[in-house]
Order: sequence, then structure tokens, then C-alpha cells
Amino acid sequence: DWPCSIEAGLLTYFLRVDPAYGSEKLEPALSAYYKQGGSDCHQAGLLGDLAILRNGPELQPFVSQALYDPRPLVAAAAAQVTAFGDQAKIPLQPLLKRLRLLHDEWPDYDARGGTDPESLKKWNSGYNELERSLAIGLVNAADSPENAVIWKQALDLCITDLCRNHLRQRLARSKF
Repeated sequence: DWPCSIEAGLLTYFLRVDPAYGSEKLEPALSAYYKQGGSDCHQAGLLGDLAILRNGPELQPFVSQALYDPRPLVAAAAAQVTAFGDQAKIPLQPLLKRLRLLHDEWPDYDARGGTDPESLKKWNSGYNELERSLAIGLVNAADSPENAVIWKQALDLCITDLCRNHLRQRLARSKF
């Protein structure tokens, strides 16, 4: 149980100098972090702290795995890490795919999400943060014809008006 900054630093170092050893140690560290339900890490958790230090290729399998994790806050952290870095290089397809899965999980949000207390409680347990993280990652990507197509697809997959508004504003700013 080390502070996140120390743990993230050590794991980043091991991932860089000995990727096999670092990966071997990262898996149980992430599992323990997720089981614990948080720590003193930044908003994107241990995964985000690792990416802040070094978002190298050896971290990507863990980010990809976390993006499709059934726990919404784990997936939200992965969405944030996916969108780190150069706007021209944000991989939108994985974010779109995860938004589609979220959309499929919440097909009747508009009908009961805002009024049914149980549904609203579940939505606010992290699904709202997942949708927000996905939308922000999508709209922060560079303007291109390919991305404009993805933004239009994502607009149809949004669950809430907040997500739809983010994507509409991004499409309005697009040249494509």
C-alpha cells in the first residue's frame, strides 16, 4: 500500500526498463487498486498517473483492457488515458466502440433515467462519468473528415443531452 505517486513511478520505471517485469507487476497493482476503489491518485486513477508519467506502448494493453471493463469508473479512467496526448493521434474508434456498448447498456435512459430513483442511482455510480469521459475524448480530437464522420456516429449513441451538446458543438466547429 504505497502512495499512488510512488507506486506509479516505480511501475512506470519497470515498464520502461523491463517491459515484461513491469507488465507482470502492473496487473496485480491495477487489480488491487480497482478492488480498493481508489486512492490518492489523480482523477484517472493509477492508470492515469502511469500515463502522465509515460504513456508508452507497454501501457496500452492495460488501457485497452480497462476501457471495456464493466466497472464504469475503471472504463472512464481508460477513456481519459486513451485521449491523452496529441489531438491528431487520439484513437477515436475505441472510444466510439465503448460509447456504443454504453448506449446498448442504457437503451431506456431517456424513458426512465431521469425519473426512476434506482436507475438514476445506478447512472450516477459512474456511468455518467464514463459517458462524459468518452465525449470529451471524442470532441478533443483534431478536425478531420474521418473524425467528423465518427462524431456524427457518436452523436446518435449519446445517452444524455450533455453528451449530445458536446458533440453538436464539436460538429458545429468542424470544417467538415
